[in-house]
Amino acid sequence: MKNHKAKILSLCIASALLYGCGSDSDDSGSNTSAMEVQAYDGPVRNMIPSAICDDGTTVTGDATDDNGLTDLTGYDPENCTLTFTGNNDAVDMENGRDMSGVKYSAPKGLFSRDGSATLSPLTTLIDKELDGAAYDESTASDILLSLGLDEIANNGISIKELLSETESSVAKLKKNSPTLFSKLAATKMILSDAVSALPDADPTKIAAVTKKLSEILVKNMPNFPLDDSGKEKVVNLKEKLKNSDFVEKVQSDQISEDDVKQALEENTAAATKPEPTDPDTPATGGGGTGGTGSTGTGA
Repeated sequence: MKNHKAKILSLCIASALLYGCGSDSDDSGSNTSAMEVQAYDGPVRNMIPSAICDDGTTVTGDATDDNGLTDLTGYDPENCTLTFTGNNDAVDMENGRDMSGVKYSAPKGLFSRDGSATLSPLTTLIDKELDGAAYDESTASDILLSLGLDEIANNGISIKELLSETESSVAKLKKNSPTLFSKLAATKMILSDAVSALPDADPTKIAAVTKKLSEILVKNMPNFPLDDSGKEKVVNLKEKLKNSDFVEKVQSDQISEDDVKQALEENTAAATKPEPTDPDTPATGGGGTGGTGSTGTGA
């Protein structure tokens, strides 16, 4: 996300007389300087940020850009719970998935002002489990285990790095462990749909259903998100997961693998890379779920 720092610097210079704009190393405790946050599943454009803080204040910002990035002024990550909500035209910039109405969140205490910050399906499930409490790594570790992603820690990527710098973490896995990369890509994509379709469900149920569906998806498409012909695919299960009967059967193993496979196939389509709204904005690149720009065409 370094390419976005110049924008922050220019904002600071322009507003220095008004705010006394601070740097990341500001020891005064001021939270007036802008903090960059990314919505990522791939990068999601047109999500609206809102932070609810312990002191009762609410912080909002502009919609995320083509790289899933937005700058928040007045957001204190230690004391504010952050939520991103997809606009009607919200879209995953890696594969064209419809992200309207999708909500991502992150618990207070997960990020630090001088570090990277990413909202993703993973941070969302952890936030649901914490239910308003501050971030702790034990809870995060348990959630990753419940999703079958605990082995990521054995590939040189810490839990905090995976959650805070998701794009670069995914890029590392794509290079160093393609099998685990496919597993993570499938899990993130299905989890994104699950947390949106099941907003009131217990995190344990969401994790169990996501794990089961992603395991079957990767079993039948080992190089996910690429199919056997090398074309990138996307799965969208938001509507299917609103079917409580389907969810209960998946969670309780009362549905056959063939039926799950059929449901996945019925809700799988070719990926399409959306046109950028600002052609002059460089893409962050490298961390997509398949990368129509790095693995071939997505059609």
